Amino acid sequence: MAAFTTQKIAGTKSTITVPAWVLALQNSAGMVDDAASYAKVPLVYKAVTLRANSIASAPVRILRGEQEVEWPFQTSLKKLLWMTEAALLLSGASYWLKRANRVQVKDLQWLNPFAMEVQANDDYSLIFQQTMAGGQRFFQDEVMFFKEFHPTDDLVTGIGAAQVALSGSKLSNFMMQFAVEFFRNGAMPVTLVTVPSGTPQEEVKRVQNFFQRMITGVRNSHKVVAVQGDKDSGVGAQVISQPLSDLAMPELREAVLEEISHAFGIPKTMLLADAANYATAKEDRMGFWQETIRPRAEVWIQSVINEQLLNERGLRLEFAFDEMDIFQQDEQVRAASYYNYIQAGMKPSIAAQILGIELPADYEYAMLDEDAKEVREVEAVNDDSRPRPVVTDELRAWLRFEEARFGKEDKREFECKFTPSALAGAIQGALETAKSKDDIKRIFRQAEQWKNYP
Repeated sequence: MAAFTTQKIAGTKSTITVPAWVLALQNSAGMVDDAASYAKVPLVYKAVTLRANSIASAPVRILRGEQEVEWPFQTSLKKLLWMTEAALLLSGASYWLKRANRVQVKDLQWLNPFAMEVQANDDYSLIFQQTMAGGQRFFQDEVMFFKEFHPTDDLVTGIGAAQVALSGSKLSNFMMQFAVEFFRNGAMPVTLVTVPSGTPQEEVKRVQNFFQRMITGVRNSHKVVAVQGDKDSGVGAQVISQPLSDLAMPELREAVLEEISHAFGIPKTMLLADAANYATAKEDRMGFWQETIRPRAEVWIQSVINEQLLNERGLRLEFAFDEMDIFQQDEQVRAASYYNYIQAGMKPSIAAQILGIELPADYEYAMLDEDAKEVREVEAVNDDSRPRPVVTDELRAWLRFEEARFGKEDKREFECKFTPSALAGAIQGALETAKSKDDIKRIFRQAEQWKNYP
């Protein structure tokens, strides 16, 4: 590529010396679409891989009734989940081909969403057409269809996060290409060279070549060149483009970061390691899992797999987020906070609602106040100062933990901080004989009656 190109300014004898990076950017270098943004914009690449890695690494259980079974297909479920999340983020849709014989589905194959078109028939059934050469045509019962929400299209298309962040992706790519091409061509700004009116074209070319020789290349990129002329004629050069320092690059990068962070539902602390202190980053990570990944997996992925594939086989898929350390730590922190609120004199019902503690379907927040009253009465009789109210909350956390872990061979034990050791030992012994989730619930219902046991 030539370092410079020359353009004549219409209606004048002046010419403008334009570095090649300017035309490269004007033509196509700064243009990306939702698919290309993954390959060209590092923040988009990181956002997609972070979301896909999170979905694929979350604990998953395949259940027949209450019994856990193996994933019934050869293709890795984690790989399918990774590809599905990435496709949804980039294109707004994802497709699994059901590879079936005449009897049942034998295996699954992920299909590239950028090579698929969806058509809706008059009866609202869907047809899926591969757009590459030799692409196949599939009917609705042959393909599992994951689709993002679209405000004006209920059937065919969805809007992916990369599409929402496309303007930021283009700006990011444009800024990077701007810097690369600028320094590749000697860090030379756009320069206007003027010559006297009537100067022959050969002389114009000679002056232009002189400027190019003097200022092209990194070593000469900041050199000032003076050319002397007589009083009747002269040659002048004027920089007409802004230097990099005046282009508000940091502010533009921050705008790009904000847009991609919002579109992908990822805190900036997770996209940029040095964006905040450790405490803030830890809180943001919990929010990412709780507010972005968990509802995403349960609403947009789990339900589709069950409705379009597993339910007809008598199976269901469940994401077991409660098994993750980050959620277990959150439960223990909430239990401690609940205890502190109660000790400060707050009603248990109010403390539980402030902390977002979920209660069983047949249990109301007001009942916490009644239970606390009974506990205080027992404590008065037994002269026992043990913090009873927090035991109830910890038992409920333990119940959720055991329900989520049911059927797993390699179990971690729930860490009790407030439950009396005798009660904890009794529960643990009873759990060893539990054969269903109903058994687990029965054990903890009984434990509610045992919680005053010393």
